[in-house]
Amino acid sequence: MGIPVVIIRGILESGKTSFIIDALKNGDFGDLGKTLILSQEQGEVEYEESELKSLKANFVNIESKDEWKDSFINDKIREFKPHVIFVEANEMWDFDSLSMPSYFDVQQVMTIIDGTTFPQYFNNMRQKFNDMIKASDIVIINRCKPTPETSGFKRSVKLINQGCAVLA
Repeated sequence: MGIPVVIIRGILESGKTSFIIDALKNGDFGDLGKTLILSQEQGEVEYEESELKSLKANFVNIESKDEWKDSFINDKIREFKPHVIFVEANEMWDFDSLSMPSYFDVQQVMTIIDGTTFPQYFNNMRQKFNDMIKASDIVIINRCKPTPETSGFKRSVKLINQGCAVLA
């Protein structure tokens, strides 16, 4: 049995960091014990060290695809001894091409999409969007109010991945 891993995918500044912070604060995933956040970007919202400490979480920013290696991740596992890992995945890295350590037990893959930019990304980066959504268990469309347009967003996601849950 490996270390439980939750993968949070999304385009830059879609709300991944805020989602992770809120989930840890609210106990949305239960009592996780020690959490390690492996992040592939530093977006608009940053992790506060004091806040992470109170949440029993550690943050490691991985600067480049070249740094995403088993040896680097193994060092961080030994250093922090996490009970669970959150991977904050920047889709511009072609996340699906990265190998995961064999002991990663991926429990859930979530995609966060900013509803205010959904049409632009969906129309102009269709393949990247499709790849994200196909691999997701849950798709969260945030920063939007229920409208006929957002209903269309949900339908578009379901056409790509019928099995995922879509929250908007």
